[in-house]
Amino acid sequence: MASALPISKIGDHQSLINERFSDALGSLSNLEYSHAYLTERHFFPSSPVSLPATVAGVMRMLKRFVLVLVFMGAGNCSVHAQDRPLPAPSAELKALEWMLGSWTHEAEGVVLKIDCTKSDGGYFLERTFQLKLGREANLTRKQFIGWDPVAKKIRSWGFGSDGTVETGVWSKEGNTFEVERTITYADGKQGTAINLITRIGEDAFLFKSVERHYGKQLLPDIIGLEVERSK
Repeated sequence: MASALPISKIGDHQSLINERFSDALGSLSNLEYSHAYLTERHFFPSSPVSLPATVAGVMRMLKRFVLVLVFMGAGNCSVHAQDRPLPAPSAELKALEWMLGSWTHEAEGVVLKIDCTKSDGGYFLERTFQLKLGREANLTRKQFIGWDPVAKKIRSWGFGSDGTVETGVWSKEGNTFEVERTITYADGKQGTAINLITRIGEDAFLFKSVERHYGKQLLPDIIGLEVERSK
């Protein structure tokens, strides 16, 4: 019976896997794996492969193929590819498409720039933030927003240039989107915050951040930033 290969062992057989991938799916000789993000999961013959979104090249491939890696006996690797139809991007995420484009806020030494684009065929929105506070160095942040079909919620994942990593759960009431954020700072401390994004027309929105915590410390609220679409 075929034995499943732990994903942590894939690196030991990289050339063999690339060869089989090439046979099954075309030229994938440059395929690389990000070991930092792969977890101790196993590939079973009856289960589709699921890899984190950080392995961007593999994720693009998985959108068209279900791949199963099976090691048979003494190192013989076989790859099976099955074409599968893709579901359409979620209708729920379309409620945020008004955020697409470029946005700015400039007032009292604060300069905020936001760019929002569709990513991966519309399955995600990708937002890039650039923040300048007085003479301090620029802070940047990447955010990916997508629909979670299991939890039936919009979720987001953010990564900051200061080492901050966060997740968010989105909900909507009227013209206001609420984002419940869970934050891990670079020093290991945990934090939380609630962001409120209120649309005020086609070309502007108000931004608030309340109930902000850094560890056990309560931080001041951020109130009433008006962000406008760039002309």
